Amino acid sequence: MKIWSFDTETHRKRPGLMAPPLVCGSVATRDPGSEWLLDKAQARHFFSNTIADPDVHIVGANLAFDLGVMAADNPRLIEPIFAALDAGRLHDVAIREALIDIA
Repeated sequence: MKIWSFDTETHRKRPGLMAPPLVCGSVATRDPGSEWLLDKAQARHFFSNTIADPDVHIVGANLAFDLGVMAADNPRLIEPIFAALDAGRLHDVAIREALIDIA
């Protein structure tokens, strides 16, 4: 199993636009030096390949937002995103921390 952190940066949010257009992304593994800043095309490529790989888990803070950004950017990713959710391969550290705090 491979674990990647994933984050997106977007244009500014505005009323009625829950998933603003993608600007760039960043990824990392646990390994020092594995951090990469990705331009828009690289972020699209990385995410579409990673979300479809059943051996990869994706971790992020406020990950639902990033998933929404990627789905809005490419609606063909909606099915693989939900498949990864159903398989338990997507993990939000912000939600986990909130659950730990209230436990």
